[in-house]
Amino acid sequence: EGVVSNASPTNNAVTFDDTHIYKTDAEAIAAGYSADHLIHNESELQNIINTQTQHYEHPWDPSMSFDYLEGKYCLMGDIDFSKISGWGNTALGAFDEDMWSTVATGDFNGNGYTISNLTINDSVNSDMHGLFYQVVGSVENLNIENVNIVSNNRYIGALAGKMYNSSSTITNCSSSGSVSGNG
Repeated sequence: EGVVSNASPTNNAVTFDDTHIYKTDAEAIAAGYSADHLIHNESELQNIINTQTQHYEHPWDPSMSFDYLEGKYCLMGDIDFSKISGWGNTALGAFDEDMWSTVATGDFNGNGYTISNLTINDSVNSDMHGLFYQVVGSVENLNIENVNIVSNNRYIGALAGKMYNSSSTITNCSSSGSVSGNG
């Protein structure tokens, strides 16, 4: 589900126009991003994972519990996942388990930067795998390089394991690497 536009399944990065590309923190903040949601390097991403990730505990099925980020995030530099531990299985945005309706959305602007060397090798712990296991909101202007995801589960992708609904979007993104599964 969801809308994927201008996405490239090749090893070539997307060429970005200047729409939603911010060269300075001041430009990103003026566009509505909070200063603590600007990500310049691996340690700032790790800090967001450790301090801003919220946990959803499913009331009757603990295997459906997950961590998620809500709000607007903007990359201000390239990120190399070989320098990060503990990304885990994070959702961008969340939903209500009773009505399956959106209660928190997330927007992630890659700002023309690249996330590289994301590796996930998990055949048991989650139904979905990707940079974000599910997108409830939007992801734009992001390159993902040298991804390696192996899973036996159902929903797998470099950027997202699953799009939440037709309102979820991925725009001006590209990926390269390997994604495989048997689910």
